[in-house]
Amino acid sequence: MLRGNAVISQVTVIINEALDIRNRESSVREC
Repeated sequence: MLRGNAVISQVTVIINEALDIRNRESSVREC
């Protein structure tokens, strides 16, 4: 269970970083 939770947490962090990059790119495009 701990291993699974650690993997899930890593995946969520990676997804959040990807979303942040997309948001930054979209905001730059809007400007």
